[in-house]
Amino acid sequence: MAILRRDFSALWGNIRTHKTKQADFKKKVIDEALGITNHIVISTDSSRILYPDWSSESKESRMDLLGVNDYELCKQFYDAVEARNRYYLGKQSLGPWEDFEKLNRAIYDNFLKLYDEVSWARELISEATMNSLRSTAKGSACVS
Repeated sequence: MAILRRDFSALWGNIRTHKTKQADFKKKVIDEALGITNHIVISTDSSRILYPDWSSESKESRMDLLGVNDYELCKQFYDAVEARNRYYLGKQSLGPWEDFEKLNRAIYDNFLKLYDEVSWARELISEATMNSLRSTAKGSACVS
């Protein structure tokens, strides 16, 4: 009986640890994605966008921590960021405005999709924050 209790206690501790890691990773990822989206809405800076929180975990770990569906939505967002990074790799200038705008728009649209379709994203980002982002984006030439 003591062995069973000890095994259950260890299992319960592992579950709690995983749940905590899951919640921490979700918060880091959505905060990072929001920061990136805010940046591309207000800035004409075409330098590489870093995403250390997303990159800190392996694909398998991200899938485990987020679940397959939420992982795919997050991946779409980060794939849009990486497409922008690849486009500007080695370029000395902003290049055609239309390309800049299109790449930023893809990031913005993927963030909105992530926010709309992932329940924990809506729980972690206030409606006021999203309203402010949308309002800023409306007046921004960077994502028109």
